[in-house]
Amino acid sequence: MNSINWQKLGLKKNPFKIVPDKEGEKLVWAGFKENKKKFEKIITDSVSSNGSKVILVVSRYGGGKTHSSYYFSNSENIPNISDGYPSPISIIVTSPMKGNDATGELFKNIVEKIKWRNIEGSVRGLRQAYQTDAESLNVLESWTNSEDLARLLWLMGDENPDIVFLAQQAIFGQNTTSLKNTLRIRRVVSSDTDRDNALSGIFMLLANYADGKAFDTKRRIFLWIDELESLIYYTAKEYRPFTQFLRQLYDVTPNYLTMFLSFSFSDPSDFQNIEIVLGQALMDRTSTSIIFDEATIEQGKEYLSELLSKYRNDGFEGGKYSPFTEDAIDLLLERASAILEKPITPRTIGKLSLNIISEAFNQGVLYEKQIDAKFIDSIKFIED
Repeated sequence: MNSINWQKLGLKKNPFKIVPDKEGEKLVWAGFKENKKKFEKIITDSVSSNGSKVILVVSRYGGGKTHSSYYFSNSENIPNISDGYPSPISIIVTSPMKGNDATGELFKNIVEKIKWRNIEGSVRGLRQAYQTDAESLNVLESWTNSEDLARLLWLMGDENPDIVFLAQQAIFGQNTTSLKNTLRIRRVVSSDTDRDNALSGIFMLLANYADGKAFDTKRRIFLWIDELESLIYYTAKEYRPFTQFLRQLYDVTPNYLTMFLSFSFSDPSDFQNIEIVLGQALMDRTSTSIIFDEATIEQGKEYLSELLSKYRNDGFEGGKYSPFTEDAIDLLLERASAILEKPITPRTIGKLSLNIISEAFNQGVLYEKQIDAKFIDSIKFIED
């Protein structure tokens, strides 16, 4: 596969990567315009408002929800942000695969994705915004509902790096008498309630301060939690605390937070499983849903033609489906649906296209002519 000369095919590089790039500036959006419009509306509405939101994102496997999170993590892909609104922060995490201590793992993943240095910068911005330490501590107490949690976050802006490191350890649950005595706290972050309140305080810091300055208009936090279908493998004793953690995080962060909860199922209309694992209380907090339906053949063709166009070499004058003919694409999508009984999704289209190009390369005919329906008809469609 690495030997394929994509330049000879009129393409800058392989457009059919199965796993999407995780850097928003490298991603492109092709086809599926309605889904894109829904994301854009939710995101732009969020940026220009205060109240927190919970958004449910449901797709078939390979439907594009992970791609969406990374695509919209690039502020350049968010249209119509008015002047005066700071660029939002996107935090993308994956739901823990195992239910044992899932809330603790998720908490640590979120903090590490934010990065300690960004938290430190926001704390320094807060401390500089007030004339006295007591005033800035009072603000943190109002955000965290705890003197000890407020002090831990406040110490993240200390000039002594050793104190900052100890505060980080305490936020991650390190609990020793020596550590508590040095930081002059009575307890560390240990319970799910503590984690929710600590995260809420961190989100408020990020929304209000950064790099030693205060925002006149608050910054929106986008928290994307992917692969929540993992919850169906948790025991009831495991998934209930996890979903309660998410619900409480939303409740203690009433402003500036948008949570995108992403699920993949074989049938995305099966909301019953989602309701079971999320619980009615969290479902009731969901403001809207985005569902990636199976694409029609025409939608699949639009996706493929737009994807290829975004990877074309400058000056390319071939067909919009090249290196395929249009009748080849029609047959490819029909076979995907009828023979493999696979839904037409971006991943399905990408895998089949790449496999067919690879087969044409292996047979030594890739660069001789366009891949046509006759060639598609000559190869066996199998699920790898």
